[in-house]
Amino acid sequence: MRYRFIDCELDIDRHELRRADVLIDLEPQVFELLKVLIANRQRVVTKEELLAVVWKGRIVSDAAMTTRMNAARCAVGDTGREQRVIKTIRGKGFRFIADTRQMEVGRPSSRSVSLVESQRVAIGIVPFRCLGRVAAAQGIADCMSEHLALLLSKQTWLSVRTIEQEGATPTLAHNVRYVLGGSVQVAVGHVRLIVRLIDAKTGAYLWADRFEGALANGMRTHDRLAEKIVNVISPTLERLEISHARREPDDAVDARSLCLRGLERLYNWTRVGITDAIVLFQRAIEVNPEFAPAYGMAAYCYVQKQSYGWFSDRTADIQEATRLAQCAMQFGQDDPLVLAKAAHAITMLACDGDRGATLIQQALRHGRNLPAAWYVSGWVQLHLGRPASALAQLSRGALKPIRPAHFQSVCGDRVRAPPGGSLR
Repeated sequence: MRYRFIDCELDIDRHELRRADVLIDLEPQVFELLKVLIANRQRVVTKEELLAVVWKGRIVSDAAMTTRMNAARCAVGDTGREQRVIKTIRGKGFRFIADTRQMEVGRPSSRSVSLVESQRVAIGIVPFRCLGRVAAAQGIADCMSEHLALLLSKQTWLSVRTIEQEGATPTLAHNVRYVLGGSVQVAVGHVRLIVRLIDAKTGAYLWADRFEGALANGMRTHDRLAEKIVNVISPTLERLEISHARREPDDAVDARSLCLRGLERLYNWTRVGITDAIVLFQRAIEVNPEFAPAYGMAAYCYVQKQSYGWFSDRTADIQEATRLAQCAMQFGQDDPLVLAKAAHAITMLACDGDRGATLIQQALRHGRNLPAAWYVSGWVQLHLGRPASALAQLSRGALKPIRPAHFQSVCGDRVRAPPGGSLR
């Protein structure tokens, strides 16, 4: 279901808001708020209804609701003064008043639905516990679960679900494979988060870590902590899923399982491993010809073959890599990792840096916190002869800081300092 109004489009199925064709980042509660208001636009929606649906009946302050309502207005280009889209009916509630066109989205076949569901891994996020009675800690605990859900939901291979009951023991009854939660503690101007990932079936800890930040930085600290957690938890989940796919019987694997097995072979970084990976990605494509990650990763394998000097037929390999990248672009238009891999292949193999730059910007619009996208963006910038920008973006995508001297030694003659400046 999609709703179009003024220059905006709200896509309920994709959980997306676009304004002037630009994807707008929304917190989950803000999206739910818009969804409730637009679905009931023929009438006034009371505060009590919003609390019941958006906040699941939890008691929240008027200030919290006002903050979310202001965020919703800002997202659609409205203000509390103008109220062109969302009107406050004093003493009664709110109403969505913009002229709206509703569009039904055609349902895919049952086969397509089952394939999509089988390719997504369900992770549940529970509310963070507040250790102590510091008000700031409670505020961080309240928003951290939502922030993590927002960031993780942008990873198209995950199905993110919130588990509202605080203190509940998540199990398979919640239809999730993993559960993410933790605790918040504030002391001496610092905030500390203990984050844990749990196996929903056994209750065993799969991963845990500690993250800290300066409390004085406010929302910037919240944002950075959430980004750090997601940047660490994503490869952890990938490794767990690779291990899971390895244990599946050969006659029971789907496209995503084949792709995970291909990643395992790719990560050996050997000539045989990359060759095996391409075969597994091709098998995934045979199972599901529209499975974008398989196209993207197969194209990336050819980037690695070029890097190591392992082309057997350069012309044929570049043609195949370009074909795979184009298919990845076609089927993965909203998947930032797929777009990043396609951009890498188009830039380095097809030698089309301008097209690569466009693709990587599209990837970053969908996943601005994805390290892999920033890393590819750095290589695209380097290909375009912009070393200073390349260094900054490669560093943002790297697991370890990149020093200018090391950058020079790795990239060699392709590195040129900008006019009047240096790489330092």
